Amino acid sequence: MAAIEVMRSETKYLLSRHEARRLADRLAPFMKEDAHGKGGGYRVRSLYFDTPYGDDAADKEMGVFSRRKIRLRIYDPKQENAKLELKEKRGGVQKKRSVWVTKAFAYRLADGDLSVLCGRNDPLLDELYVTMSENVYRPSVVVEYDRRAFTYPLGDVRITFDSGVRASRGNLDLFDENMQFVTVFPDVVTEIKYTGYFPEFISDLVSDHSPVRDSVSKYFLSADEFD
Repeated sequence: MAAIEVMRSETKYLLSRHEARRLADRLAPFMKEDAHGKGGGYRVRSLYFDTPYGDDAADKEMGVFSRRKIRLRIYDPKQENAKLELKEKRGGVQKKRSVWVTKAFAYRLADGDLSVLCGRNDPLLDELYVTMSENVYRPSVVVEYDRRAFTYPLGDVRITFDSGVRASRGNLDLFDENMQFVTVFPDVVTEIKYTGYFPEFISDLVSDHSPVRDSVSKYFLSADEFD
């Protein structure tokens, strides 16, 4: 169970479904579609954790320079594992560390059993134990959406189109195959991530669609939907 670390610059835009589809179709000949999404995309579902006062969501709303998110993520409710992630952001730079855990591990964590994080000789899990214990983290909301993603090797570019964002707070069972959701918003969240270098031709393709730059957070909007 080895942690994976990724650090990238990140920019977000809001696009209409029509504009998002047009941009994706223009990028497709030049970029490689994510292996998980061949055939039109894939589903992403995350269980977010937050403090009793919703501090992480509030930090986003207030535009705090340094902020974090803790979540469990799956791509199919039938999975027997989940990805535990700590996402930290400082300005426009994002650092994400993640580790795959078993389904049983995920359920224990969601039930508030933080001891599952201990004794595994993993710095990420140790850090999460301290952070979640000291700040009394607990499950907050499940967020799901449909993703289409493209990659380009030069600059480690990744562009994602997330649509149909929906959320559940009454049911926080990440693996429930029949979960009922509330639609959060209709537009498509487009995220551009890269490491050091962003190819000019991709930047030009994106600019042609006059996207509205927005630091929208799917987690914040989903949590706010129920407040």
